[in-house]
Amino acid sequence: MNNTRLNHLKKRRALWLNIHLWLGLSMGLLLSVVALTGSISVFYQELDQWLNPGVLSVELDHRGVQAYRPLQEILDAANKVAQQDYRHTLSIQAPRVSDSTYGIGYVKPENKVTNTPETWVSIRVNPYTAQVTGIRTFPLGAGLPPGLVDFIAVLHYRLLLDDFWGGSIVGFLGIFGLFSTLTGMILWWPLTGKWRQAFTFKKTSNQKRINIDVHKLVGMYFCVVLGAVLLSGIYMNFNDKFVGLVQVISPQTNQMPIVKVGDLHSNIGLAKAAQIVESAHPEGEFKWMVDDASNGKYLFSRHGVASTSHFWAERIVTVEAQTGRIVHVRDATNRKTAGETFLDWQWPLHSGKAFGWAGRILVFISGLIVPILFVTGVIRWLQKRKIQRKSSRNIAHK
Repeated sequence: MNNTRLNHLKKRRALWLNIHLWLGLSMGLLLSVVALTGSISVFYQELDQWLNPGVLSVELDHRGVQAYRPLQEILDAANKVAQQDYRHTLSIQAPRVSDSTYGIGYVKPENKVTNTPETWVSIRVNPYTAQVTGIRTFPLGAGLPPGLVDFIAVLHYRLLLDDFWGGSIVGFLGIFGLFSTLTGMILWWPLTGKWRQAFTFKKTSNQKRINIDVHKLVGMYFCVVLGAVLLSGIYMNFNDKFVGLVQVISPQTNQMPIVKVGDLHSNIGLAKAAQIVESAHPEGEFKWMVDDASNGKYLFSRHGVASTSHFWAERIVTVEAQTGRIVHVRDATNRKTAGETFLDWQWPLHSGKAFGWAGRILVFISGLIVPILFVTGVIRWLQKRKIQRKSSRNIAHK
């Protein structure tokens, strides 16, 4: 590379350095909070059950799923406890493991008289006895949940603010964080082609050099994981806009069949729809169900469908609420577009579950990496600032 070309690249590099610096200084602290809470959230289900055993844990029956009470019996138990002002059952979350509970989801409307916000209510039911073990609540839109794990989740995805402002801020933090990752990789790229030096820590006792290498190499080695987590976070916080952009690039993505919407009282119900799905698609085990009857359908998720993928083996089945007719099946074997594949990978990548425990641990570590990058970046900025001030004083003195 000739000197003219090298000098040109160094000038451009200086511009990227300033952008990278000010992105880090302005957004790094908040992004670190989001990242650290994200690390904890990787294991939120395990942590939540450990902290709340009375509500979320049950005595294990070694027969497993075969010993579960019928789903309708589970729903009946939850409905007996549900208050009259709760909206009808909106979701069913299957037990995470054999010694955990069903979560039957409802929405409690906002009460302006008592100044109570709209609240998500999860009634927990023992799968082996159909007895209610407790009730969990989670404010929708705004407000703070009572539990520690839920509090961490709200801090993670909306910084304890309301859904719109908090969710938007975290979404933009993800965009700036992704751009900061890209600029960091541009700055790491060796202009002179010294690739071995670019990948290794220098053996030295110099604290400044160690700080530089930690910032540079930790960021480089985790850039792919960080990029995937940040991009998928943007997808979740700006879902409609993200999906809309993907649909522009990849037409026919996420086009669902039109189903008949009729009187809600004439719908077949979640339990019967679950039997239909179980009969037609017995492979794997059901994880969640969503009652979207207001749009004429029920959604069912089955995990561990080995014939679909070695990574995220999920199958989502859509059932027409009035007739019980299966109108759509979505899994890795029948996606119509690259856009659908791209969208289906976002949550598994964000949670790390696409690659099992190894993936979850990588995502957990990536959340710890962000504050390390922020702290080492600030230290480097302060070091350079000190040198510049000292140089300015020397010039003034002369």
